[in-house]
Order: sequence, then structure tokens, then C-alpha cells
Amino acid sequence: MADIQQVTSDIYLITLPIREGWTGSVLLVLGTTEIGLVDTGFEQTPTERIFPAVKQLGRHISDIQYVVNTHRDRDHAEGNAMIK
Repeated sequence: MADIQQVTSDIYLITLPIREGWTGSVLLVLGTTEIGLVDTGFEQTPTERIFPAVKQLGRHISDIQYVVNTHRDRDHAEGNAMIK
């Protein structure tokens, strides 16, 4: 199960372990019928963290329609290829 924290009624934070003392994060922004992501993490982040979190919230992976990357470092954008 994904480790998610509710930030507001429609924003959820997924924390990503990077290495000891370092974490990254992905934000899920829930719309009525669509989901937006702020960053996608590493290549494995969508399957290991994002998709389980979406399902845990009772939504469908196909609801993910938007991705905004804060910058192009691996821990922020490498998972883009897994989001279709």
C-alpha cells in the first residue's frame, strides 16, 4: 500500500525514499473526474507508489490526465514514461 498523506481535501502527498536522510515527493491533485500529478518520481515510482495510491483513493489510473514536472532531475521526471 502506498504511503500517502492528505494535504487538503483534494491534494495528497506521496513521499519517496531516495537514500538515508533524503526523500522526494509526488503530489496527486484530484479533480472531479481527472487527476493531475506534480512530478512522477523515478522510473519505478508510478508502479510502486503512484498507481497504488490512486487505487487506494478509490480512483482509476486512467483518471491521470495531467503531469507537471518541477524540473527534469531523475527523481522528478523519470516516471513520466510510465504515465500514459
